[in-house]
Amino acid sequence: MFNKKKKFSGLRKEYDDMLMDQVDLAKSDWDDARASERAMTESNYDGRMIQARTALARQKFFYFYREARRRNIRGHIQQSVITTD
Repeated sequence: MFNKKKKFSGLRKEYDDMLMDQVDLAKSDWDDARASERAMTESNYDGRMIQARTALARQKFFYFYREARRRNIRGHIQQSVITTD
């Protein structure tokens, strides 16, 4: 009852870890979508659906990334994570 601060700090760490997992997952999805888009572009395929998938994956990544920065999470996010081609 009197240790509410300790309880909430544990929850915060747990949710921060979950957020970092989402950042990693979104980054890998974005990388996969970019690779698919490049492969489809090379084969002269009208890839509007692929481009939409890439744009969605990019926006998801940046949403999670901004949330992690807003929460001031210190972790394994490196500056090299954001590489735009």
